[in-house]
Amino acid sequence: ITIRAVVEALQREQLVDVPLPVENRPGNSGADFLATMVEQYQGKDNEVSVTSLSMMMNELLGKSTYGYDDVTMIARLITEYYVVVTRPDSPYNNLGDVMSAIKSDAKRVVVGAANDDQAPFDLLVASAGGDPATINYVPFEGGGDQISALQRGDISVAIGGVSEFVDLLTPGTLQALGLLSEERLPELDVPTAREQGFDVT
Repeated sequence: ITIRAVVEALQREQLVDVPLPVENRPGNSGADFLATMVEQYQGKDNEVSVTSLSMMMNELLGKSTYGYDDVTMIARLITEYYVVVTRPDSPYNNLGDVMSAIKSDAKRVVVGAANDDQAPFDLLVASAGGDPATINYVPFEGGGDQISALQRGDISVAIGGVSEFVDLLTPGTLQALGLLSEERLPELDVPTAREQGFDVT
């Protein structure tokens, strides 16, 4: 979706006059195509790819031997901040409550997170003095599935991009516990992790 929007803008503004075909290259959250970029397209100037945090996560999880150092990064197109959310009737009212519960009995706190979103939550737990290896994750592909699981009570908290949850935070359908940004976002009155004593952005 991201690269298609970029191509549309480049063509609309007449910044390029050559065809810009877009191909989806699925496989291991981008790890397969990253290997292709490094091993087959090195030095070529006619192959461009869009990636996300998955590039770093794939390397950290051992899915890929390649990472940011193996390619030339051209531009950052999107900045997304993470937010930890729960139900309004949850026993957790802030990040400290969640971290204390995890340190006390990690299996009791079920955390909904896409694979890419687990690393920021790991950092929160580590910052609180907990062990990220003990987190009881339930993987989800996106915010919609996480929201449904929260509402059913299948998970205790969820972490994801602000854009996935913001529409439900304002009316109070979900409760935001903490934002992983340097400062509060103007449109969202949610305390940052740093404000709550966890130096994670």
